[in-house]
Amino acid sequence: MKKLTIKDVAKKCGYSVATVSNVINGIEKCTPETKEKIQKVIKDLDFEVDYSAKALATKKSNLIALILPTYEQNGLLQDNPFYYDLLAGMDTVIRRNKNYDLIISGILDTDNKKDPDLIRWIRKRNIDGMIFAGYFDDKLINAAEDLGKPIVLIDNYNNCKKNNSLKLNIDNAHGAFLMAQYLYEKGHREIAVITSDLGKWGAIGYRYHGFLSALEKLGIKSKKANIFKSELTFQGGYDIAAQILKNKKITAVFALADITAMGFIKYAKDHDYKIPDDIAVAGFDHIKAVNFFTQDLTTIDQHAFERGAASVELLLEYFENKSFNENLIQMPLKLVEGKTV
Repeated sequence: MKKLTIKDVAKKCGYSVATVSNVINGIEKCTPETKEKIQKVIKDLDFEVDYSAKALATKKSNLIALILPTYEQNGLLQDNPFYYDLLAGMDTVIRRNKNYDLIISGILDTDNKKDPDLIRWIRKRNIDGMIFAGYFDDKLINAAEDLGKPIVLIDNYNNCKKNNSLKLNIDNAHGAFLMAQYLYEKGHREIAVITSDLGKWGAIGYRYHGFLSALEKLGIKSKKANIFKSELTFQGGYDIAAQILKNKKITAVFALADITAMGFIKYAKDHDYKIPDDIAVAGFDHIKAVNFFTQDLTTIDQHAFERGAASVELLLEYFENKSFNENLIQMPLKLVEGKTV
């Protein structure tokens, strides 16, 4: 069967190709009655819009890009299910708004400062809006801002210089503070923390310092022996567990990411430790994958699904209004009491 064209629609409804094109592209140059008639014919014919042609006509791609920092050996999507929850929220809004599609790109951490390939890719694909999730260098964000397209930054603490970018964050320091306080209330005084290399100041840095701030307020002296650095991955949690469990004074572990807490629990159970009887474990994220892996994890819920959905909704509002109402939105978080403390 021959593929229908815009000429077929025009012939069927009795209007010019230009008028039909205006209706398809959302250009208000005809009466509501004419628009309604053309839309009915499009529906009756089951006509599918050629988005490549539409992009040429409107200079809009109807593409939203999710950009993630990745690493040469294994990408973040592979290592951290948090990003799946985030993506699921984005996809829910995209499915409701069928005019836009979401595409994903990763950039290598070594190229993070100012990745010319990423900027070229954004230009080449004529991306309408961008969502950066995770840590990115100021220079890269500023180069993306210079493209003039709207940007939503998730868990990013960059110094944005233009009004076309918005930060969608949570109070990571407060979340970690709440967890340290909760562990203290449960009777724990020797608390190990699993963190990453803090050379980059991002969400993990705020969590770490929020944890230390809580210890100080509670009158607990921070000990270097209780601070363990590892990749915040499942394998990182598994590999660091042996070192932590050697210290019999430690009664609780706070991993700054759920996926790392899961790795720690796997090692502990593999070696006949009982959670929380032998050692308590807490995480941060409240990722859905935990439910399929282990007992309910005590954690901080940062509402990844909701933040993913909000990031797309904010871009859609920008497309409509040509501006953001504000430059920073702080979303709520809460402590979730599981069965691991």
